[in-house]
Amino acid sequence: MPNKTIYSVLEKDSKTTSANLNKFYKILMDLRFGGKQDTSKSMAQLVRLVAYFKKEVVEHMREEEKILFPFLRKHIPRLEPMIWLLLSEHDDFRNALKDLSLSLSIFKKVGSDKARIIHQLNEQGIYLLCLLRGHMSVETQSLYRAADQELRPDEKKQLFDKIKKK
Repeated sequence: MPNKTIYSVLEKDSKTTSANLNKFYKILMDLRFGGKQDTSKSMAQLVRLVAYFKKEVVEHMREEEKILFPFLRKHIPRLEPMIWLLLSEHDDFRNALKDLSLSLSIFKKVGSDKARIIHQLNEQGIYLLCLLRGHMSVETQSLYRAADQELRPDEKKQLFDKIKKK
């Protein structure tokens, strides 16, 4: 049995994601209130962060949906309502990310009325940011901790083995 906890294994990417969420917020504020001279730089940074969310965060969610959630539903059935909530938030996140990506592509094509698109990007970005921060909080403070506390050592080993295989 590894010395690592379920919590530490599942939380391995959260520091990077949290740091990127902080950068994302700063860029959204710079876009909204920073003036025109900062727009192209901020947009380039925003595009990079959206790419990170699409690749890393969405992949993390897929792994949870394939491995973690089914395992926890089977071994800790009382967590099922929380798992359904988290699954719903995964869908909301993916949809919000699509909307934000669409707005980014519209921004690139629009010659005028960029202020309206920037306002839209800001609203969509803040929603995405709040959704993901809340989601991560529920996962880390409730789901991952419950898995650490309630799974037996043999179940933890089983889960570690499934996570390693991915």
